[in-house]
Amino acid sequence: MKFDNETRAFGSIRKTRRWGTCGVILGLAALGLITSPVRADERVNPNPATNAKSLQDSPTVDSTKDQGSSEKSIGSIEVTVNREKVESAVSAAKKAGLIVKETEVDGGLVTNSDELAKKTAEIESSYDKQATTIVDESEKVETRKKEKQDSYDKAKDQYDKDLAEYNRKLAELRGQRVQGGANGVTIYGEFDESKRGSLDYYSKLTAVFDANPELEVVDGALSANKNTTLTLDKDLQHDRLENKDFYGHSDSKGTYGGSVFTGIKQGSTFTLHNVGKTKTGKTISARFVARNNPIPEHKIVGNPSTYTRLNVWWNKVKADTDTSSVNFNPYNYSNVEWDIHYYDEKTGKPIDLGLISIYSDLDFGQAVRHTYGDNSTGVVINPSGSSVRETTVNGKTYWMGVKADGVYKQDDPSGLNLYKAGDPYYTDVDDYNSIPEGSIVSVDHGSVQHLTYLKYGDKPFSTYTEAQSSTYRKYWNDRRRADGKPEDTDDEIFSSGFAFQLWGGRSVINQLEEPKPPLKPSESTTPREVEVTYTRLRTTPTVEKLVKNSAGTNVNNSSVPKLSEVVWELETKPLAANRKETTIYELTDNLPQGYRLDLAKTVAQNQDFTVTYDKDKHQLKGSLKAEGLVKVNTDLSKAYKTPVLKVYGTVTNDGATYKNNFHLNLNNEFESYSNIVKVTTPGKPNDPDNPNNNLIKPLKHNHNKDGVIIDGKTVLAGSTNYYHITLDYDQYKGIKADPSAILKGFGAIDDYPEEAVTINKSDIRYIDSEGKEVSGISVYQYDSIEAVDNDKVKAFLESSEIKPKGAFQVFLVDDPEAYFKQYIKAGKSVTIIDPMVTKEELRNTGKSFENTAYQVDFGNGYKTDTVVNNVPTVKPTKKNLNKAGVDIDGKQVLAGTVNYYTVTADYSQYKGIEADKDRIGKGFYIVDDYPEEAVTINQDGVQVTDSKGRVVKGLKMALYESLEKAPSSVQEALKSRNFTPKGAIQVFEAENPEEFYKTYVQTGEVLTITNPMTVKKELGQTGGKYENTAYQIDFGMAYVTETVVNNVPKIEPKKDVVIDHLSKESLDGKEVKLNQTFNYKLVGSLIPKDRSEQLFEYKFSDDYDETHDDYQSVYKVFAAVDFETSDGQKFKAGDELTKFTSQVVDKAKGKVDISFDDAFLKSILDTSEFQAEVYLQMTRIQSGTVENTYYHTVNGVEVASNTVVTHTPEEPKTPEEYPQQPERSLPSTGEQASAELLLAGLAMGGAAAGLLHSKRKKKEA
Repeated sequence: MKFDNETRAFGSIRKTRRWGTCGVILGLAALGLITSPVRADERVNPNPATNAKSLQDSPTVDSTKDQGSSEKSIGSIEVTVNREKVESAVSAAKKAGLIVKETEVDGGLVTNSDELAKKTAEIESSYDKQATTIVDESEKVETRKKEKQDSYDKAKDQYDKDLAEYNRKLAELRGQRVQGGANGVTIYGEFDESKRGSLDYYSKLTAVFDANPELEVVDGALSANKNTTLTLDKDLQHDRLENKDFYGHSDSKGTYGGSVFTGIKQGSTFTLHNVGKTKTGKTISARFVARNNPIPEHKIVGNPSTYTRLNVWWNKVKADTDTSSVNFNPYNYSNVEWDIHYYDEKTGKPIDLGLISIYSDLDFGQAVRHTYGDNSTGVVINPSGSSVRETTVNGKTYWMGVKADGVYKQDDPSGLNLYKAGDPYYTDVDDYNSIPEGSIVSVDHGSVQHLTYLKYGDKPFSTYTEAQSSTYRKYWNDRRRADGKPEDTDDEIFSSGFAFQLWGGRSVINQLEEPKPPLKPSESTTPREVEVTYTRLRTTPTVEKLVKNSAGTNVNNSSVPKLSEVVWELETKPLAANRKETTIYELTDNLPQGYRLDLAKTVAQNQDFTVTYDKDKHQLKGSLKAEGLVKVNTDLSKAYKTPVLKVYGTVTNDGATYKNNFHLNLNNEFESYSNIVKVTTPGKPNDPDNPNNNLIKPLKHNHNKDGVIIDGKTVLAGSTNYYHITLDYDQYKGIKADPSAILKGFGAIDDYPEEAVTINKSDIRYIDSEGKEVSGISVYQYDSIEAVDNDKVKAFLESSEIKPKGAFQVFLVDDPEAYFKQYIKAGKSVTIIDPMVTKEELRNTGKSFENTAYQVDFGNGYKTDTVVNNVPTVKPTKKNLNKAGVDIDGKQVLAGTVNYYTVTADYSQYKGIEADKDRIGKGFYIVDDYPEEAVTINQDGVQVTDSKGRVVKGLKMALYESLEKAPSSVQEALKSRNFTPKGAIQVFEAENPEEFYKTYVQTGEVLTITNPMTVKKELGQTGGKYENTAYQIDFGMAYVTETVVNNVPKIEPKKDVVIDHLSKESLDGKEVKLNQTFNYKLVGSLIPKDRSEQLFEYKFSDDYDETHDDYQSVYKVFAAVDFETSDGQKFKAGDELTKFTSQVVDKAKGKVDISFDDAFLKSILDTSEFQAEVYLQMTRIQSGTVENTYYHTVNGVEVASNTVVTHTPEEPKTPEEYPQQPERSLPSTGEQASAELLLAGLAMGGAAAGLLHSKRKKKEA
């Protein structure tokens, strides 16, 4: 909410629109009128905008949804491609007996007419080719039928021959010995005793497998070949000793295949790939899966050498026809047990493999068990003399090598208890060189076969104790040492290895299997199936969103000015040829928030569309009118370009991003969402969409003459404020603006405080951010907004909604287009330096003044911070203090009293000031116009301290007889203010102004000069007033203190002669009879109240004529005025005060001193006046004329009283003698005074003791 009664600052003299210049109280009242609450959730534009201040709202739900589907489409438009030729061929093929499989494929989406034509041609060509192919196939059907029959007939002839041969061989074999049979396999033949010591011992045997369509037999034998590899598939790791030649046949030299691995546990898996071929040509691979967890012979906790591993190896071969046996070497592994899965390497499918295995080298009690698919042992041939016997282990049959060489003669000394004395001494079999010894044959088939190989077929499966293993280690090494060999490592000792051969590498046993008959050609499959593919072609019209400014420039992904026109263009690329009829063509644009739609212009500029706008949704729709649809559908065989819908409006937010796309609806069958276009406006920091973007922050600073920023600082009257207005353009770098936005102009408005400053127009300057001078800016100055008479300036103010209060300046760029290119678009900021002199009339007012400026770009205004400065209120003070530090300004000061004058030079108003160096150079002074006629300066007691009591350095003091003798800077400063000292002056001067300025002035110190001055004693005789004034001179400007006025009371003692204290008659100038008793009356000076100091001395000194008067020390003292003491006693005039006094009498010299007690004097209140009178009782003892004067001392200042004269005639020569009894007489001493003479005491003030001073009176002879 805006009000026109806004004020600028508390306590300032800034003008307001309603109340004009006002002070603090009125300012607060005005602010109270305009206060309005700010909502907690209200968002504030971080850019100090004066117009279009609102922030951009969040996108609408529909806008967000559309943008989430940008460049996506739903549905498509069907395009028909001619199929007549291919459909005719299909019909003919079906009549010819071919089976035609017709399928339809998606030919994809086509987005433009050229692509559509290309795709159509491709599809038509495809149809032609398919038609030709179908016709050709129809013609070849009969030929292919004949070829198939011929092929079958030929295969059948071969089968018949193979079957006759098979039957012949089978009949022949059936006449031979049957060695064994089981599960569809029978072994015929005899052993070839002539081939003992070789595998050929079994070469006369033949294995006959029963007919089985799934059965595969090995072509040759399983073995390692050139292409055999081994992979560790699951839970297995390469042994650490694998390539260190520990095993003798690991692959460290590249001569062996295979691997040594460990980590074996139930389920562990490795595979031997490519270990043979079936007779049907399949490549055989074998996957080995551990059936159990190994039982090691040795296991010592913490000993890494007691672990199980298996070495599977073969000799590497190079030729394609070479093979090698596959060998297993278990270590510390007593129960080797694996499933073997045979499968086709190519397909991974299992192979029901018929296998003939010859196990040789069964010795040392080792045992083997090979079972097949159903865990049967199949056919096992154990020839006579094999030294292999069946044995049962855990309820299963094994074949164990039992070749022995006698019996053991003693128990096993190794500690392992492997045998006892009398047990068979099992010995070695020399592999296949000992066949049939140590060998058996196992035959059967299955896709999964099982191999178990035991190190000891006649011992339980168990692990030696650690103690046994330790004993064994010692036994082992003892034997090696006995043989002169070094000790072995635990790796050697506990390896506990043995070996067996899995596949021998060549086949020696013959195989016979029944041949399989060829398949007859099936009549049902005679008609050949041909395929024909139809292509379904679809098109999706392409839509594109463009964004331009009013000049037609593409501004996508660009920054544009706030309140500039932005045009969204909704374009659909040409609709495809051969499309279906268009009945609905509708464009929907969910506009971005902050975009102000110009609906009237949009409707006027889009006559082909029915344009509607939903204000609540901020959604615009354009539907192609009926006449437009007629144009679209006039010729569907040709592509058609629909009109572009243009949306007109302005962007209204600072620091905003306007993202937008649109939605096409075609026939309610196809929807498409366009690409997203985007524009931004300046005023957003860290903008991911525009790295040049930033807040629009014009700056306003006040600088002094030396370039120091003095915002918020105190400034001196008469000093120049160099206001800098920095126009912030960095966020505009690269901005795209149309001419209409540029012509709104660029510049600034300065709402300056005309009541406080005067503009120095001739020194206004303009510089850019590179320090170069800027030209082409005109400045206009107006007393008020109503006084503006320039149309450009009016438009400038109206567009930016800036309303200065009172006088203001307008800085307006002459050529906006050139300025835009050189500074705005380049992001170069421009600074206006606008000097203004602080008016002299503000001197010492303490008033503040403020200055606010505005940056205007493209007609948009942005406010600077308000710079506030103030002029100082310099108030030096002058005080007069007594010795106790009590302020005695205006009080009665007794002569001889020391005045402790203080001058306070108050620099607190200057705290933080940044003054010009030339002003500092004018120096800093304190001048004291002291009353030299009344006081004397105690120069040794002068002291200057700061606010913390520290002695101030850098001030020198000098006395001058008059102002004319003082430094010129002092003269100029005082005369400029018409200050005229009355006479002599005391000057304190900063020796180094710059250092003094930094140490005391700029820090806001307060310095106090204590200047003791003694009131001249002679002033006590005359009394009178005296004045003291001081001046503080800073930066060449003088400020006066108050004038301290004091009065010195005149000391006026009076003397009289009376009969007694009750007598009113004065005997001064009269006759006193000889021997008459009378009193000298000594009236003390009246001490006025409101004194500067306590009384400490109030004395009467009477140098009487002892030759004429006899004084017997009798006196009385009475109060002459009412007074009160500090203890609450109240004395009335006439009260006796004798007891508060003492006397000193020198009769020989005729002197008497009556003094008040010091304590009594000091107790007299300063608010009471004081006066006392003394009565000295005398007796005239000689005739003649007698003069008498007394001296009155007050606080050390002595003043003589008037002189009284009495006459005593000589006695008659013959006098009659009469006794004289005076009616009244004083007692001889004060101590002997009668009660009737005692008077009530008066309250007395204190005074300091003074010096005794007496003066002899004249005496007559």
